[in-house]
Amino acid sequence: MDALTAAYRARVRRLAGRTVATVVDWWDGLDVDDTDAVAVFARRSARTVAAAQIEAVAGADGYVAGYVAARGVPARPVGLNPARWAGRTIDGAPVGRVAVGAVISTRAARADSHPAPRTVGTAVLTRRLGDTVVDTARAAERAAMDAQPAVAGFDVVAAPDACPFCADLAAGEQRLLDADVEFHPHCRCTTRPVVTRDARR
Repeated sequence: MDALTAAYRARVRRLAGRTVATVVDWWDGLDVDDTDAVAVFARRSARTVAAAQIEAVAGADGYVAGYVAARGVPARPVGLNPARWAGRTIDGAPVGRVAVGAVISTRAARADSHPAPRTVGTAVLTRRLGDTVVDTARAAERAAMDAQPAVAGFDVVAAPDACPFCADLAAGEQRLLDADVEFHPHCRCTTRPVVTRDARR
């Protein structure tokens, strides 16, 4: 993995981790049976994740432009609109629903006599909100690549500890920009532009 891509990937992971840690701190003090407190928690969580998504979109836009420029082709960020992603999971659900889902999961685990019901809700938050930030960054990477005339396609760059599925994806040929690549939940891999000096437009 080249240094620019590695640094970008690390920034996205830190952003996702910081966002999840903030929400989990609030979660730890939440009374899951207090409906008003749950509503406040859901709104705060949604605002925090949306702010992280906005940062992720700007970071992806800058990464793609920087990668293209580092290959000797003039480029600058294209100015992606973060409203396209902010406040929603990659499948389009409102982020606040994830927070409410953690509450519902915790209540259900408690009803089923789970020995540590809050850990169930914590797991929901950690997985879904972390994935939301990373998936937003990945979607913004693709949008930024599509808007850069010198980008002809992309490569999948596997994380150092990638699963066999992602290692196979990364070992494959470059993809055209309109290629549909599905990343699995909790994936730590990223994409990298394939730059040509012949502008597409």
